[in-house]
Amino acid sequence: MEAKVLSIILPVYQVEKYIEKCIISIEQQDISRDLYELIVVNDGTKDNSIKLVEDLQKKYSNINIVHKENGGLSSARNFGLKYATGKYIWFIDSDDYIDPCTLKKLVTEATTYDLDLLCFSNKDIFISNKKTVYPKSKKPKEIVSGLEFLKNYELGVVAWAHIARKELYDKHNISFTEGIYHEDYEYILTLYKYCSKIKYLDIHPYNYIIKTGGTITTSNNISHIRKRLDSWLHIINSINESYPTTQNKKDYNYYARLWGNTFKYHALSALVLLPLPIHEKKIYIRKFQKINCFPIGKSCLKGRRRFIALLYNNPTIFTFIVYIKNYFDRRKSL
Repeated sequence: MEAKVLSIILPVYQVEKYIEKCIISIEQQDISRDLYELIVVNDGTKDNSIKLVEDLQKKYSNINIVHKENGGLSSARNFGLKYATGKYIWFIDSDDYIDPCTLKKLVTEATTYDLDLLCFSNKDIFISNKKTVYPKSKKPKEIVSGLEFLKNYELGVVAWAHIARKELYDKHNISFTEGIYHEDYEYILTLYKYCSKIKYLDIHPYNYIIKTGGTITTSNNISHIRKRLDSWLHIINSINESYPTTQNKKDYNYYARLWGNTFKYHALSALVLLPLPIHEKKIYIRKFQKINCFPIGKSCLKGRRRFIALLYNNPTIFTFIVYIKNYFDRRKSL
């Protein structure tokens, strides 16, 4: 049997509406199934998802189902990594899907150039209006290092927009922080730190499904809101501790801090926009102050976002913005 060139890790939890389409898309490919494996991680799902996967497993010999107690997306990805035998890793979310005849392009590019990481684009699929959007961003046309990528190009902060060399995860103990949301932000900076050869392939093989409501990241459930903000606190504090401040522009830490400051903007914007009582927001403002979110500092923000970040820099002005947003939200609800 040929060595596996790719391991696809697919966490599964409460996705019976989507799992068949996702797996079938992974199996409708243009390389032998002996060359890639699909590791389905049962993250303690309570619906019919795993029964559907087991039915598909009878047809597709490269499916390996592993089981664990529910621990969330990060936990499931980390668990799947333990079983991966491929040279490269691709994390896919089980409510999304990929284009047919995609894998040959990816593995050929990665192996031909002996890449540490191959990144690519996606399509945003909006369920509500059946609209498809092709996101655009500046990407390299040549092979670059992780430092060069952070310095010159827009960082795609999602785990499913690349395949990466398995050896990197093993050698540098790279994993996802468990128990938080937005885990990809911290993970991406860690992964790119150890990449010497990154290449961008200008294709859009990944179909990212955007649903309205019902997801963790869009839910207004108060416990989810608190967890989102607590997650941002963890991510920013972790970046502050992991990448010391430096003015040396040849140092990876310099650009990691620029992106960390960019993430501060996203965290503070979440605090402004999320529907949380003002007394709780004041507590979070103090927490963000303690981890040096004011001022945001030099970042990778552009245009309108850069201007808004200037307003956020002053904690007094930021607090005023939070008060105004909550006031008008309260008026709308009357």
